[in-house]
Amino acid sequence: FNRCLFQYNGQKFCLWDIIITFILCSAIINTIKTIVEYVLFIKSKNTNPTVDELIVHSIIEQILSETGKKIPVTVRRTDEDTSPFVYGITTPTILLPQKEYNDIQLECILRHEMAHYLHGDLIMRFLWSLIKSFCYWNPAVYILDNQLEKILEIRADENVLKNQKSGFFKSYLSVIVELSTHPTAAFSKFQSCFYKPSGLTARKRIEIVLFRSK
Repeated sequence: FNRCLFQYNGQKFCLWDIIITFILCSAIINTIKTIVEYVLFIKSKNTNPTVDELIVHSIIEQILSETGKKIPVTVRRTDEDTSPFVYGITTPTILLPQKEYNDIQLECILRHEMAHYLHGDLIMRFLWSLIKSFCYWNPAVYILDNQLEKILEIRADENVLKNQKSGFFKSYLSVIVELSTHPTAAFSKFQSCFYKPSGLTARKRIEIVLFRSK
């Protein structure tokens, strides 16, 4: 690796120099590509119409009042065949498919998505996307990627169900099952989804919620 392959302006270059240069250049290109994709993703999703339903805004206000935070939250509807998810690091936007949800289903979904935002999951996902882009050559990144998704989903479930009554508890578990069987469009790496195929099935999520103490 340290054997000189050629010289340029008196500078010797070995195989190791070439490998490092290639990895560094490709990592920088990948990182820039990720940032550009994120910006385009936000712009494309912001073209969806906003939701004016009173029940949606009242649930959001209730969630924010419980946390004592004042954050402008936008809710939009999409024609895409996808699960609900939240996006936007500075100003959160929750995207709901054009589907009829009852009040308790809406509360379960909105609480889950707000839990992702309020606990910094979107920032973590974005930073992790940059790390993956820069360290794409490292196998450990792809192993940790799947584990991170599982941890964030488990933590969001726990934050939603903390101090909740048994009625809401059961409704939340039923929503997990319902959304897990719903067909979804291709996932973006910037989506923080209510249900995401990260190896953490609906059954496993429910087991973790029910038997967490064990």
